[in-house]
Amino acid sequence: MKGAVLCFVATIVALQWTDVFGYGPGVKVVVHQNKDLGQKNNGIVKEAIVRTMDRFVDAYVRKHPSSRRYKDYMRYMNRRKVYNTWNNWSNWCINRIRELNRRPNAGDFRRFGVRLANMCRYQMNFMYDVVVKERSQLNANQRNFLNTPPARMPIRVPGRFA
Repeated sequence: MKGAVLCFVATIVALQWTDVFGYGPGVKVVVHQNKDLGQKNNGIVKEAIVRTMDRFVDAYVRKHPSSRRYKDYMRYMNRRKVYNTWNNWSNWCINRIRELNRRPNAGDFRRFGVRLANMCRYQMNFMYDVVVKERSQLNANQRNFLNTPPARMPIRVPGRFA
């Protein structure tokens, strides 16, 4: 019984020290949010990411011809990656803009998109292997998402768990 009480007390002390909710003097919980680059610039970055990643799909299919039937699903995975990581990537873009020390132009945003896509090339190649192994096919909603132009893709709502 003493061990259980001691464990309980230690847990309470630890919770008070770590400040789980981020309201006190303890460790702050960082809430990641989307940074808006402007609707046109968001579209330029997303378009560059998707085009570059679609080139990765083309290269993968050239290397593995039997995977051609899963090409649409691989392209869908690229768009899903952009959708899921846009809060992090938009923050990354804001930091690169700060480093420019000048006003960015469309070419800068395009280059940001290409750099972001190149950063996840090997991860996506692994995902393409999984798509082929699992023989994944698109459902109607996924096909709809695939056919949405990158510039018009929805942005996830700001927030930590969004």
